[in-house]
Amino acid sequence: SFPIASVSKLMTATVATETLKPEEVLTVDREAISAGGTLSGITPGESFKVLDLLYAMILPSANDVAMAFSLHDPKFLDNMNAKAKELGMEQTHYKDSSGLSQENISSAGDLFKLLRYVHTKHPDLLKLTATKDYSLVSMDKKHKHYWLNVNWPRDDKRFMGGKAGWTSDALQPITGIYGVRLYEYGWRPIVITVLGSRNRIQDVRAIIKYLEGSFVYGNINKKTEKNTIMQEGASIYQALLKQIK
Repeated sequence: SFPIASVSKLMTATVATETLKPEEVLTVDREAISAGGTLSGITPGESFKVLDLLYAMILPSANDVAMAFSLHDPKFLDNMNAKAKELGMEQTHYKDSSGLSQENISSAGDLFKLLRYVHTKHPDLLKLTATKDYSLVSMDKKHKHYWLNVNWPRDDKRFMGGKAGWTSDALQPITGIYGVRLYEYGWRPIVITVLGSRNRIQDVRAIIKYLEGSFVYGNINKKTEKNTIMQEGASIYQALLKQIK
């Protein structure tokens, strides 16, 4: 397990999605804005629908919005840890909803379980995490907000969704789903997680380059004991490009 910083907000968003209605209205108060770190720019007393607040939390990685969710429901943090247990995330623990605490920890294997769950059960949430930018006006029509996605370079179309973070303890963790070309005519969604990274973009791109150059997803022919050729499908195997040529 490693500290995961704002990668925690992926679970925060999951629990908010499952326990609150998208149209429910929440007010971001002064206590939430006192969270520190990266903030959304929302002023105390502004109200928004839950769905809009998810954009405000995920895209700029806003700690005040994450705290607003946990302040709205006293059991919110308990629900985050309960959800982790439900998904079999045995090396994961959440101390707060934002990831500011160094006690928010997880492992690459556990974060795979979480992203797989979001990909399967909440595809709209996954799509939200990959949105390039988002703008809205507060419900009282007095304030305009605009947020850019800081989790991954916005011109990289391979990024299907996920969450990044940064603290001095966690450094630059990220967990994301990427479209990786593992066969001739298309790509597959692959979860890539790096923890304790000093340059997450460089590390993830190096992993993608390695995967695309070294592995193929598809069919492979095998000989049986009777010397009959059998085709084995839907498998990943090392490409051995020189031998193929």
